[in-house]
Amino acid sequence: MSAISVFKLEDISIEWLNSMFDESSDQIVGFRCNPVGTGQMGTNIRVELDWKSGSVPTTVIMKFASNDKKTRITGIQTGAYEKEVRFYSEVAHLVDVALPKIYRAEIIPGTADMVLVMEDLAPREQGDQLVGSTFEQAQIAVREAASLHGSTWGSDSLSSKDWLIKRKSSDIEDFVDLAHQLFSSFLSRYKSDLSKLAIEVGNNFLPLLHQWLHAAPDPICLTHGDFRLDNLMFDMEAERALVVVDWQTVSFGLGISDISYFLGSGLLPALRSQHEKILVQEYYEVLKSYLDPYTYTFSECWNGYRRQSFGGYLMAIVAAMLVERTQRGDQMFLAMLERHADQVVQLDAFNLLS
Repeated sequence: MSAISVFKLEDISIEWLNSMFDESSDQIVGFRCNPVGTGQMGTNIRVELDWKSGSVPTTVIMKFASNDKKTRITGIQTGAYEKEVRFYSEVAHLVDVALPKIYRAEIIPGTADMVLVMEDLAPREQGDQLVGSTFEQAQIAVREAASLHGSTWGSDSLSSKDWLIKRKSSDIEDFVDLAHQLFSSFLSRYKSDLSKLAIEVGNNFLPLLHQWLHAAPDPICLTHGDFRLDNLMFDMEAERALVVVDWQTVSFGLGISDISYFLGSGLLPALRSQHEKILVQEYYEVLKSYLDPYTYTFSECWNGYRRQSFGGYLMAIVAAMLVERTQRGDQMFLAMLERHADQVVQLDAFNLLS
């Protein structure tokens, strides 16, 4: 890798761009940058490349840390920036999941100085969290998640990586205190926009958060952690219809949490309640192909799905209060909270905590 490092849009140079690709007679002689995507934690840029004599790629996507100070601090404290870079550098080759080609992945540890340069996935279309998933998209998504989880199930090499371990018992008390503070702030900001049901779920769940965290099963596989429509790129005609991006919350955790989060936040409630058991069953059938079916029963899978509906509710609160506030962000986090509240109640998830 070239000694040149670039961590800001304004520092992009032709020399740096040329350093990423195999040496050849072709050279990049010009470039143009345009913002793309709806990311909360990062700044995504599409860069058009002008080559000396026609070559590829003609465009790439670059991801830098957010320009917002509060969000950058969150990214550093949670390890989000480092996780994504290290995922592509150390782990991506071990997982059975469709990913973009990476040309550069670099970070200065402990800072927000990071950059990813990756394949431009156009004309694939990004899912829309606000619009919600179709049943067909959901089928593809749960199957891709099953491949991710199954291919890393019980992996000793991954479970030993400190940067992938999200849940530590020593951190639970601090997180519970933080969650209570953030929920109070969330209500102060959004209460007039929330349904009575959404507020009641929070008021009933927060006193049980400590119990919910302590009683969680042991981590078992690699999880995406933010497996939702905005991070999924679809091409229904392609051999592999879905490519998964945005690995800032990757961890060694509970696979079913990705499924509960995706279906709870990404499907409109009526569609979710109609099809969720079918979709969880489809997830389970693909997962079984990677492991002995007797090591994980469908009953365990289904109850895990119900239990993790609280995780999506919690994610909406924490993320909303720790990243830069935007109009779309407000709409997205409120929709996620309402949908997960409905999911919790429809699944009678509180019964699993009693």
